[in-house]
Amino acid sequence: MEAKLKQLEDQDIIEQATGPTPWVSPLVIVDKPNGDVRLCVNMCKPNKALCRTHHPYPTSEEILQDLKGAKFFSKIDLKECYHQIGLAESSRHLTTFKTHVGLCHYKHLPYGASVGSEICQHVIGQVLEECQNVRNIADNILAHGTTKEEHDRS
Repeated sequence: MEAKLKQLEDQDIIEQATGPTPWVSPLVIVDKPNGDVRLCVNMCKPNKALCRTHHPYPTSEEILQDLKGAKFFSKIDLKECYHQIGLAESSRHLTTFKTHVGLCHYKHLPYGASVGSEICQHVIGQVLEECQNVRNIADNILAHGTTKEEHDRS
């Protein structure tokens, strides 16, 4: 856990929290299949204060329509998508969590925030807006084409 906290701090994803805060959540450690760990803040209480953004995921019908005729596919899984999206300084106190070495909070979107997947869906969708033959579903990007050349231009 200490190594992961240091890594997140070195990557500028979390920082030490100073001063009083109305929000302090417990830390949950989740084992990943690859042997690594993911630190998650139990955001049950702060999630009640977050405003949902309501950026919908594409429906299966929309995805199937996009893929009609495609024969070549690639899936790109974005690594730690949440941690790529910065939090406004005024919102960081909502993510304060307790560790054995003191309080920390996130500078980037944490796993466990109820709005996380919607925000990722929206931000990645904006980035890919002008791209042909690509579709994102949360933190995954699907590139497709009817020919290898069309796929490779995606």
